[in-house]
Amino acid sequence: MPRFQNSKIIDVFNELKIRGANVIVFDPWVDQLKLQKEHQIKLGKIDKDNKVDSLIVAVGHHQFRALSAIELRSFCNGSKPVIGDIKSIYKKEELINEGFSVFRL
Repeated sequence: MPRFQNSKIIDVFNELKIRGANVIVFDPWVDQLKLQKEHQIKLGKIDKDNKVDSLIVAVGHHQFRALSAIELRSFCNGSKPVIGDIKSIYKKEELINEGFSVFRL
């Protein structure tokens, strides 16, 4: 299983935590034990039963690319969740049609 090597994601995680956000990290490719040992970050779960207020999709894994805008929306609370589509893997128009406020880098 690959290591969690994207230091920019670690920076985003830390900045959000400093600002008081409850951050859940999910990555099916990461070795959870190494992530916890090296960065004190536990992986969590995001799905229809474990909803979030916003999403940041920062990697282009096929598991994430396979998710439709409708599926992504089912993971979120509220009427206008924010999605950060960092790798621009989703069609922006489809995300907007599902009620997302979209940002990309």
